[in-house]
Amino acid sequence: MERAADKEAVSAGNFLFVGEHTALDFANTLLAANGAPFETLNSCHDLLHWLALARLISRAELNTLVDGLQSQAKQLSLLEQIRAFRGRWKTNLERLVAGKALSSDFIDLINRSLSGDLAWQVLTQEARTRTFHLHRQHVPMKPTGKILALIANEIAQFLASANLEYLRRCAGSDCVIYFYDTTKNHRRQWCSMAICGNRHKVASFRARIG
Repeated sequence: MERAADKEAVSAGNFLFVGEHTALDFANTLLAANGAPFETLNSCHDLLHWLALARLISRAELNTLVDGLQSQAKQLSLLEQIRAFRGRWKTNLERLVAGKALSSDFIDLINRSLSGDLAWQVLTQEARTRTFHLHRQHVPMKPTGKILALIANEIAQFLASANLEYLRRCAGSDCVIYFYDTTKNHRRQWCSMAICGNRHKVASFRARIG
């Protein structure tokens, strides 16, 4: 049976949402093709598009971030910082999968990124229906700080709630995709049957028939 994540992966173009958590989907924005790195975040437009697909920003927030990234220098600086942050996250995912602890300097980086995101809850009322809603209100932040805080929060939430025994790297020989195994029997091996699973089946079949 095709998993929902496989359908999402097809509909999102170059972006794969097969990690079962946004923190892992962020790591998976750097892929591999024929053994070579394949970058999906090639511009700030790509980054903002990914944030929207991952449902980390609303349409209004997207427009605000675009307005704050008018200069080429700001765009390049942001992209460099996000890629560097992702690189350190992927390095630490390797450590976690190998049974090692997260590096203390990466924890410090997460906490520094989180500290810039000042938010509080705001209560509003619809008087006619006497219904109430809570909304998060944020201190205005520069795009770099806001995006780093959003991603750092996803990573922190994942690390605080996940059973790391179910953190996996795809069993494909040249695949670099990480995922959280939420299957009932926790025997998932592949990032996606549509990508590496079928490739493995074909290779096994060819090996059997000689």
